[in-house]
Amino acid sequence: MFNSFRCRYSMIIVVFSMFFLTFLTGCRVAVKPPEPKPATTTTTSVPSDTSTNTSQSVSPSTPPAATGSSNTDLNGENVVSNPGTTSATDTGNSTTTSPTNTDNSTTAGPTGLKYGIEAVDGSSKWTQSQKDEANRILGTLPDSFRSCTKTITRESDNAQPGALGWSDTRGNVWLADCSCDGRSFQGPFVHEMTHNFQGSHPDVMAAWKTQFWASGSPNPSSVSSYGNSSPAEDMAESVRNYWQVCPQLKQKDPARYEFIKKNIMNGVEYNEYHVDN
Repeated sequence: MFNSFRCRYSMIIVVFSMFFLTFLTGCRVAVKPPEPKPATTTTTSVPSDTSTNTSQSVSPSTPPAATGSSNTDLNGENVVSNPGTTSATDTGNSTTTSPTNTDNSTTAGPTGLKYGIEAVDGSSKWTQSQKDEANRILGTLPDSFRSCTKTITRESDNAQPGALGWSDTRGNVWLADCSCDGRSFQGPFVHEMTHNFQGSHPDVMAAWKTQFWASGSPNPSSVSSYGNSSPAEDMAESVRNYWQVCPQLKQKDPARYEFIKKNIMNGVEYNEYHVDN
């Protein structure tokens, strides 16, 4: 009987043990952490730009023709005098730009002169009649020439003894009393303005030297003895002559006449005489 009890007890223990082991196994399975999932990579696909290009290919427009004079018979070079902008010799080199006065107003400014030019009282003073005469002269000149002058100062004869007027070639002119009192100053006025034109257009001055001073002396001779002293004075005297006695210069010196007409006076010609009195 005892053995029977022990056998049953053993069987109970075995069953219990199996049950317990099954329970523990089930617990381990229950608490087993889940397998980690592989990380998901998010890729944003940026579509290529498939929009239609609406821009148009435009051919560069042809630049407007220069409003100044053009001359192609000076040593094969193209000399352009464009009022108020750039004067250039088309030789493949850089362009020289000089400041110019581009005010074309025909209304007198605060100092009494027109076209943006200033009348300055120096050691002598302007009179209203002198300003009126200056405006009359300025009105006959092309802007390509006139715009190179910015100020005109009245001085006494003591400022530069023996001189009717002078210029610094940078836009400033001085007129002495001896050129103004009791007489017209139009000749010295245009002469000195020519020196400012030379300062603003060195290419034109160089062409003048090449054509009329190639040997170091004027050929042909200048329009005056003073003009024979240098290329700069030759041009200034010739321009004065062109403005004062244009028909006469055309007959006596057609080469200088044509040069001035094309390269300095922008094609403007004068049929009347402007003689100093």
